[in-house]
Amino acid sequence: MKAGFIPAFILILFLILNLKTMETLSLKLAVIDDSEFDNKMFSRRLKQYTDELALGQDFDFDIKAYTAVNNFLNDLDNTFDVVILDYYLDDGITGKELISTIKFKSPRCKILIISQARNIETALQTLRMGANEFIHKDDIYAMPRICFFVEEALRTKYSLH
Repeated sequence: MKAGFIPAFILILFLILNLKTMETLSLKLAVIDDSEFDNKMFSRRLKQYTDELALGQDFDFDIKAYTAVNNFLNDLDNTFDVVILDYYLDDGITGKELISTIKFKSPRCKILIISQARNIETALQTLRMGANEFIHKDDIYAMPRICFFVEEALRTKYSLH
C-alpha cells in the first residue's frame, strides 16, 4: 500500500461520518401583524428570501404568520428565534406590551418591531424594553432590512461568519 492511501482513506471516512451527523441549521420565525394584507406580504416575501438563502445549504426556516395576538401567545414557547411584530395590533394592544412576554417565554428570541408610526420615542422605548430593531413599514428598505435581520439571527444562533 502507498503511504498516502491510509491518511486519504481516514480523511474520506471522517468526512462521510461528519456529513451524516451534520445538523440542519433551523430558524423559527413568527410574523405578527393584524393587517391581513401586511401579514401576507411580509410572510410571503420572507418565505421567498429564506428559500433563496437555503438553496444549496442545510437551512430550514419555519415561518408562522399570525393576525391574532392570542393565537401567537398560545403558540409562543422557547423555540422561536425571531419575532417580527407590528407595533399597533388588534384590541388596542401594542408590540411594546408583548416584548416582556416574548423575552420571558423565549429569552434568546430576537424581536423586530415594524410600524407605520414615525415616532422616535416609540422606537426608543421598544429598544429599551428589549426589542432588537425597529423598522418603519413604509420605508423603501424595510423588507431588505427585515431579511438582513433574519440572516443576522441565523449567524448569531450558529456562530456563522
